[in-house]
Amino acid sequence: MLTALLCALLASDVAPGDSSCGLARTNEPALRALAAAATPDQLEAARRAWVRDDPIVRLFFASRLAVLSPGLAADNALIDSLPTREQDVALMYTFTYGCTAPESIVLFGGGAWIQQARDAVIRQGTGVRAFLMLSWLYRSNADIGEFLPEDTDAIRRARPKQYSRALKNLPADARAIILGGRELLPRQ
Repeated sequence: MLTALLCALLASDVAPGDSSCGLARTNEPALRALAAAATPDQLEAARRAWVRDDPIVRLFFASRLAVLSPGLAADNALIDSLPTREQDVALMYTFTYGCTAPESIVLFGGGAWIQQARDAVIRQGTGVRAFLMLSWLYRSNADIGEFLPEDTDAIRRARPKQYSRALKNLPADARAIILGGRELLPRQ
C-alpha cells in the first residue's frame, strides 16, 4: 500500500482523463461528488444523484459511509459492495497513479477500504466468502495482495466457523491462494 501511495504522490500532476488514470473509465463525477461529501447527508445526496449503477462507485460510497457514519448500515453497505470482478479491482488500483484526484479516491484505489470491509465482516459475521475471494481477485497485485493474508487471518481468528465454511465453498484456486498454495486437508 505504501508503494501505491508513493506512486500516487509522484504522479499527481497528470490530468484527469489521462489514459493511465482509471477514473475516466468509471463514473468519475459520482466518485468526485462522494469524495467531496463532508457529512452523511451530503454523502446521501451524492448517492441519490447517480445516473447508473457502478460497482466501484457503490463500494466507494460504502467506504465513505463507514468514515462519515460508522455502524450497521455502513457495515452492510461494505459487505454488499465487495468486488466480484477482477477488472474492477484492477481499475480501482489505477486510481493510485496517474490521477489528479482527491486523496480519499487515491487511498480507496490503494485498498484503504479493505480494512474497513474486514472489520465489517468480523462485526457482522457475514460476507466472509466474498472477503476471502479478494485474495484471488488481487492475486496479481503485490502491493495490495501482500496485506490480504493478515486480513483473512484476522477473520479466521474472529469468526472461525464462518471462515471454515466459506473456505470450503471457495473455488480450488482461490482456496489455494488463501492457504498459501496448500490444499485443504480432508478434515478441514
